[in-house]
Amino acid sequence: MATFDNQASFLRKFLSQPRPTWVTFVISAVLLLVPFLAAQLDGLGAELIRTGSWRPLLIGPVIIIYILIVSPILARDDSEALRAFRPIVQLDDQTFSRVVERAGYIKPLYEILILALGAVFGAWLGSTWLHDSSSAWLYLCNIVLMAVMFGLLAVVVYWSIQETRVMAALHQQPLQFDLFDLSPFEPIGRQSLGIALTFVGGITLSLLLSVDPQNLFAWQNGIVYVPLVLVPVVVFFLNMRDTHRVLAQAKKSETEIVERRLARAARRLTGQIAASESAVALAAELNALAAYQKFLRNARTWPYNTAMLRTLFVSVLIPGTIALAGRVMEGFFNP
Repeated sequence: MATFDNQASFLRKFLSQPRPTWVTFVISAVLLLVPFLAAQLDGLGAELIRTGSWRPLLIGPVIIIYILIVSPILARDDSEALRAFRPIVQLDDQTFSRVVERAGYIKPLYEILILALGAVFGAWLGSTWLHDSSSAWLYLCNIVLMAVMFGLLAVVVYWSIQETRVMAALHQQPLQFDLFDLSPFEPIGRQSLGIALTFVGGITLSLLLSVDPQNLFAWQNGIVYVPLVLVPVVVFFLNMRDTHRVLAQAKKSETEIVERRLARAARRLTGQIAASESAVALAAELNALAAYQKFLRNARTWPYNTAMLRTLFVSVLIPGTIALAGRVMEGFFNP
């Protein structure tokens, strides 16, 4: 069966494929040691640890490690959503695969451009910190790590948005489904929630490492975190908009049919009552139609439940809570 990654770039395949634990461990250890090695070359190793200023320097390595860990999980959720949706798409396997591959194709030039733009932004942002002449190695290290981090973040956001094209294309194909059975659509909701929680997790990690009353509310953090907090909510609903459209249209069509039948049955009932005829069978039909109409009105048109929505809402509040806690700490320790 076709997958999201059939025509993926080398970078995407590298990030999405499951890796042995020891490989992840080695990469993580190297990334975490790089800032301390740079500080040692500058003769600032002891001071870095003593002052606690090592935490912001680990934002780049930690987020890069985080992307390496969660990328295979996101790829698995993508495949599960595609697998669950396949039975309701009325296409043969060959046509289905062709639709998926065409919609999921990403031009290498666009991917390289997004990666480069993210890296340039990260390098620029990294250059605004530690520009003291006594920390040349640390300064260079921070620029490189921030460039890699934002380059990867940019392409991950780009991939997340582009993947919605696949489901959008499939939703435009002939579908056969039960309006009261959303099981084929629910993996799309879980996929959307997984993407949203991934972004929230990355934001939370970076905030935890930068919780410093002196720099938490620096403008550099503001231009990074404020837009990123909005990304999970946008991606969550963007990934499900086509599902909502299809379900809403089916619900509207079915409701109109039931309402027309109800109107016809009500007119017949009026006529039977006027003619003093027995209306028991017709009354039973009206009750059944009314009950069905009620079921239709309660039918969901978004593939998420209350628990998913509550999880998203609470998770989006976590970064703000951390920022508020940092402000409280600042007021407590510096009245």
